[in-house]
Amino acid sequence: MSEELNKKIAELASRVDRLPTIVLPVSVILSLAFGYFIALYDVIDIGLAFSPASISYTGLTSSEATTVVSMGLFGYIPGAIILGYLADRIGRKPTLILTALLTGIGSLGNALSVNFATFIIFRFITGMGIGGDLILVPVYLVEMVPAIKRPPTLT
Repeated sequence: MSEELNKKIAELASRVDRLPTIVLPVSVILSLAFGYFIALYDVIDIGLAFSPASISYTGLTSSEATTVVSMGLFGYIPGAIILGYLADRIGRKPTLILTALLTGIGSLGNALSVNFATFIIFRFITGMGIGGDLILVPVYLVEMVPAIKRPPTLT
């Protein structure tokens, strides 16, 4: 980065740190909270949908259900890594929108899947969106909290 860009970034960060309260509007905080809720809701509902008590209603075998759940969890890893990198490159806000799109497309694909292969592909896509969301929302919020309101670091 150029020296001038580094100065601008440092200046903006110090301006945020001098503010007495969080700089995000309530609507943005509620949007982030809703996105985080949807991500965590997916984690819970997929576990309930494929629990031993309800697996008979899904039409899947026990091993197929395990694969479906695992593919969602495996999607978290590349989602967190790739989307975390993109957030540093193109910004948090556009990347959070991308996580919402991935989660939405994956969830819609889950609902409309015509066979097992498409179902696990869309579970992986949903997992990527959730993995990115679970990483980006806390980081985005912490970056917007003034230094005086942040908990002390462990270093």
